[in-house]
Amino acid sequence: MKDRDGHLKVPESQGPGMNETHILQLCATIRETAFAIHRYHRHGHLEKIYENALAHRLRKLGLDVRQQHPLQVFDEDGTLLGEFFADLLVANELIRRVERPVGSW
Repeated sequence: MKDRDGHLKVPESQGPGMNETHILQLCATIRETAFAIHRYHRHGHLEKIYENALAHRLRKLGLDVRQQHPLQVFDEDGTLLGEFFADLLVANELIRRVERPVGSW
């Protein structure tokens, strides 16, 4: 989402219990930021470059971003199945898988 001046709008709430509107705004902010990164850096870099760029720009927007954040995965009966490392955990609410762009637009 963008404000009147064309700047990306960051959701105000960043804690657990975000409502659906805030999640959708957060998704839009991440999507627009990722596309801006693609337009600037184009294709051909390692995936880690795009992950670092997205984390950097989201932090500049004031979002809490954790990279390679470990999350435990449990089965329905509570059995620990293992750990998953999220490329980005944004605002402690949203997991983002980062992939490098392929080809040019």
